[in-house]
Amino acid sequence: MHANVNEAEYIFGERIEREHYILSGGRLKRIKPDAVRVARYLGLVDEAISRDPTVIDSLSKLSEEYKMARKLYKGG
Repeated sequence: MHANVNEAEYIFGERIEREHYILSGGRLKRIKPDAVRVARYLGLVDEAISRDPTVIDSLSKLSEEYKMARKLYKGG
């Protein structure tokens, strides 16, 4: 849904007032539109992880899915 709002702005060529939020650790957190854009390009995300692998430490604290994947694939 976040990406769809950015895409609508692109398609219509008009500014759309919006704010992006996520629920993280039980708290509402505002997300920059550029973060939504980057998330759509997994190659950029992969480069960011390569440059700063500590981001995975944050993921392991937030994502139950990631924790399960670590168990299933044993570090894969």
